[in-house]
Amino acid sequence: MLATELQIGEKNAFRFLIWNFVAGLVGYFFYFSLGLTSFAALITFPPVEELTAVMVACAIALGLIGCFLTIFTGLSMKVLGRVMEKSFGENAVLRTVASGAVIAVVCYFLPELLFSGEAQIHLIVENPAMFGIGMLLLLAFLKLVLLALSFKGGFLGGPIFPILFASTMVGLALSLAFPGIPVGLFVLGIESAAIAFALGLR
Repeated sequence: MLATELQIGEKNAFRFLIWNFVAGLVGYFFYFSLGLTSFAALITFPPVEELTAVMVACAIALGLIGCFLTIFTGLSMKVLGRVMEKSFGENAVLRTVASGAVIAVVCYFLPELLFSGEAQIHLIVENPAMFGIGMLLLLAFLKLVLLALSFKGGFLGGPIFPILFASTMVGLALSLAFPGIPVGLFVLGIESAAIAFALGLR
């Protein structure tokens, strides 16, 4: 995961991507040799038993959606970066306090957006219908905006889990709109494209 975080924004990101794959293989076989649960076992979605032409077409479309989510994240960072610069200049304290106050207010009303979303995501995945399509899309939108605000406000962290959270929200919303297609295809199709594209995020 550290290799993934380090390669974001690098001009020669492909070199880091190779090392990231190597690190992933080493980590997987290490956990496998110890008999520990792999990441795949944590995915609660049922597996896709067969592939059809419709599913392949959906996967391509979902890949584009994932790319758009990453592009939106990058644009949000640029816009909020300019807003912070014009509003606070070099005053890092005011910039951090202001961004923290906005994040606190939003997360007070929507606690699902707290932190990276790594823990909050499980409750939503268990019952996405409880939130509905509109709320799921709103959570995805706000998560990426708050991610950009956090970065430009001076807070430390990585974009991987927030992007995964937003991708999952969009995937779950599409799954509610089109229940005939496996939910795992929606979620994982968007997540894989968004993260792969985010590795070259400037």
